[in-house]
Amino acid sequence: MTENPKPEAALEYASLRVYVFPLHNTDAAGACSCGRTDCHSAGKHPRTEHGHLDATTDPAQIRRWWTAWPDANIGIATGPSGLIVIDVDDREGRHGTDVWRVLVEKLGPRLKTRRSSRRPRAVSMSTTVLPVARSPAGTMPSGPAST
Repeated sequence: MTENPKPEAALEYASLRVYVFPLHNTDAAGACSCGRTDCHSAGKHPRTEHGHLDATTDPAQIRRWWTAWPDANIGIATGPSGLIVIDVDDREGRHGTDVWRVLVEKLGPRLKTRRSSRRPRAVSMSTTVLPVARSPAGTMPSGPAST
């Protein structure tokens, strides 16, 4: 049996100054750990009271959360982490990847894209993370970082 990678992944993100917080997770049948049978965000909503506002890079807090909820998915607070995330979906006749290709052609290798799929042949999603310069307060992005 493979060891659960989520606690270590959360700590690794934090070591890179990426602010994390625990999200609910899903079981093998896709049911959310929140226990609501009508959950519309299964495995995607916060376990903590204040959600992304609770995000931290503090290893002790991260260990406490993932000790309490070892299967928790990892949420990332993009603002304080200095990240912009763009999801491009192809579905229902919309061709987001066509528009995305034009942006990538214009912006080139500054974009780091990770291709993923939630359901084979149904929803295809490209997630791109853009680093941005931090403001003096360190809480709000001020624009694209130079590479």
